[in-house]
Amino acid sequence: MNRQSPLNRLPDDATVGHIVMLGFGTIGQCVLPLLLDRLGRPAERFRIVDRFDPPDLISPFLDAGVAYLNRTVTPDNLGAVLREITAPGDLLINLTVGIDSVDVADWCHRCGVIYVDTALEPWEGYVDDAERPAAERTEYTLHQRARQRAAAGWTANGPTAVFTHGANPGLVSHFAKAALIEVATGMGLDFDPPDGSEAWARLAERTGTKIVHISERDTQMSSRPKRPGEFVNTWSIPGFIEEAMMPVELGWGTHERVMPDDAKRQTSGPRNTIYIDQPAARFLLYSWVPTHGQFLGIAIPHSETVTLSDYLTVARGEEGTGAAYRPTVSFVYLPCDSAFASLHETMMSGWQAPEEERIIKRDVVDGHDELGVLLLGHGLNGLWYGSHLDIHEARRIVPYSNPTALQVAAGVVAATMWALVNPARGYCEPEDLPHDFVLEAARPYLGRILCERTDWTPLAQRTFIDEPADPHDPWQFANFRPAG
Repeated sequence: MNRQSPLNRLPDDATVGHIVMLGFGTIGQCVLPLLLDRLGRPAERFRIVDRFDPPDLISPFLDAGVAYLNRTVTPDNLGAVLREITAPGDLLINLTVGIDSVDVADWCHRCGVIYVDTALEPWEGYVDDAERPAAERTEYTLHQRARQRAAAGWTANGPTAVFTHGANPGLVSHFAKAALIEVATGMGLDFDPPDGSEAWARLAERTGTKIVHISERDTQMSSRPKRPGEFVNTWSIPGFIEEAMMPVELGWGTHERVMPDDAKRQTSGPRNTIYIDQPAARFLLYSWVPTHGQFLGIAIPHSETVTLSDYLTVARGEEGTGAAYRPTVSFVYLPCDSAFASLHETMMSGWQAPEEERIIKRDVVDGHDELGVLLLGHGLNGLWYGSHLDIHEARRIVPYSNPTALQVAAGVVAATMWALVNPARGYCEPEDLPHDFVLEAARPYLGRILCERTDWTPLAQRTFIDEPADPHDPWQFANFRPAG
């Protein structure tokens, strides 16, 4: 495998026009100073496009030469707006909610613009459309649509388009690869550095990994208590509500014996995921992080449950039909206390939009975001690999941000740097990027990188009140759910 190392700055002769950021919310406000520092390009080469007026914190960047344009993007004016703000050779970073990612990326590909985003977003109203079947409102369907659009008309060596590359989805796929190497090494396996999906899937199979949790616990605390009717969060509030409303979804492993009640499989494509037609916010799973140990979090649907479980699938037979091996992949998320209470209140109101919204940044007084990948069921039992970033370290890097935003921004910066030095790779998902390049590029913004073994299983800390479903096999999915 040809290892690539990220550059602290792009070479002066690197071909890049303008860096265009579509959307300037919590994540964009964190990404901008990092890219200005890391890319070594003058501020005049950066454009910000958002439907809101510029926030006060952007004033120094505007004074330095960054351009800010007020535009509202709709299905009817998408092409006109993109033609106005980009030109061939530019790079567009899409950080919006409610603007169709595939439509934007398709336009960029056809018009010679490099593309990076953090999530596969449909047009506003897609997720909460009660008439739309649950199968169509899944991350799986959104990814199949993106893949099919690229297969139908994109060229393999056309402008690079990196989909879903923030923290999660994004960085966590690279954490998973790093964790697999740690497990295989700890088990004493003889292996070559994997290169490509088949090699990584074979390595995961050899280790015996049965479960991949993207496990995240956020403990940030604000100096201002949450008020009734106010939604408080550490990142996008519309984005969080949208994910929480989507059906439960996870990559389904070959070791599983019993599917959950009411779970269904997709009817086309690799069919590596299952879904349950209930809001994900109501579906809880046990998981584990190094600092706090066992926790009970929300099984939020995320792109990595689709792409990572597909990437780590060993096909059965010469025709590649079915799967001989695949781990179960879930995102288990415990947001900060204020966000958890806010989501509960939103559910109580029948998913009505909150009266007020507040992203906590400057008012955070303490806490951290611990985000990583927990591999379970292998020869070492369990291993967690990821980022522990507290508010004090995050403020040292971007004074007005928070750990959650900075972890996402780290993934955006790493993907942007890779895309600019690999501008003609066509359609890319996070697993297609070299994990060593990405982790090295993101490392300055991730706080402490933790790699910890654990003897935890979902049978731990259970009592007669919450008995496990299958005490003889800890790695069955039913054991990760609380009783009842």
